[in-house]
Amino acid sequence: TRAYVASSPTRRGQKLLVLGFISESKVVSFAASPADSEDEEDVEEIELPAFDTEKATLLAANVGALVLQVTAAGVSYSDASGESVGTWTADGTKNITLAAAGHDYLVLALEGGVVVLLQDEGGKLVQKGSVWLS
Repeated sequence: TRAYVASSPTRRGQKLLVLGFISESKVVSFAASPADSEDEEDVEEIELPAFDTEKATLLAANVGALVLQVTAAGVSYSDASGESVGTWTADGTKNITLAAAGHDYLVLALEGGVVVLLQDEGGKLVQKGSVWLS
């Protein structure tokens, strides 16, 4: 089981816990309760349009203004509205094996020694480069 924390694209202060299991993923929302109940949080399992809960999550993170899910098949992401914005998949039949994210960037390692760099540009993931490691 893998666990990831991201900020919600739709509600300020809402945190998402993404649990990646062998064959599925779950998204749990943690949000502050209304102002009349101090120190309490609402916790519930939710669905995000961009997330495929029937696949294992390799990484869930915020990249720029996006919240994204990386699976072996590709990357799907939402913008601040919470609606599914787009996907990225590797050319050919290569699966993603590792992923790391930081600020506006996402780095993916593909089968066969290919490393790909993606960047959030105006709410879209854009491939900035790739290299084959021999």
